[in-house]
Amino acid sequence: MGMKPRLPTVQSALIVWVWMLAATPASAQTVQYRTFMPHADTTLWRFAVDIEALGSNRGDSLRVVWRSESGDRHHREYVVDASGAGGRWSVDAPERGTLYNGRFVGDTLHLAGTIDGESFERRWHVSDPLLFPNVGLGLSLFVRSGLEKIDFTAVREDGSSLAELDAKREGVEWIDVGGTSVEVVRVRWAARGWRGWFYERYAWFRAADGALVRTDERDRRATELYTPPPVP
Repeated sequence: MGMKPRLPTVQSALIVWVWMLAATPASAQTVQYRTFMPHADTTLWRFAVDIEALGSNRGDSLRVVWRSESGDRHHREYVVDASGAGGRWSVDAPERGTLYNGRFVGDTLHLAGTIDGESFERRWHVSDPLLFPNVGLGLSLFVRSGLEKIDFTAVREDGSSLAELDAKREGVEWIDVGGTSVEVVRVRWAARGWRGWFYERYAWFRAADGALVRTDERDRRATELYTPPPVP
């Protein structure tokens, strides 16, 4: 499959923290992040991620809501299985005239709604068993799984295309978050095959529970937690 110039961005994708897959029903957490310019330490914007476990077994699902701090823009809601794949989701960006729903059943991806004020409906056959509507959520669960490498298909945020990607662990590090040293797993995710030389991203997840701690960004930006969440 040919690669599009723009894949799902880290800013829109790597922003999710999963709080204990084995949590009791109706358990929930809210985690806060910021996107900033590292050299100037200038915060560009802040957002929150709400995570709710819908069941206590690995086969049950999670509801993850991404929203701006004010709650008035870029609202996204995902209901996914314990691998971070499939399920259903919606993207609501009123400032861009975008509101659509996605559904992945079997090997068929169905998207329908409005993007940039234009109605659309698309269907794709997806050969990968893992389809991540949110890359960060999928990679957080990948870290928790203990696997060394995975192949997956990602959906571009605006629903216009798919991308075949892979991810692998690249080691354990210690990084500072809010004045606290945190042990993290560094994950590289990239376009599959030779295209990975031209498109790659990195993210750091807390070793204890797969919590997303930091990402790199395009345009020399970064995203990180305000403060480390408590260890479960």
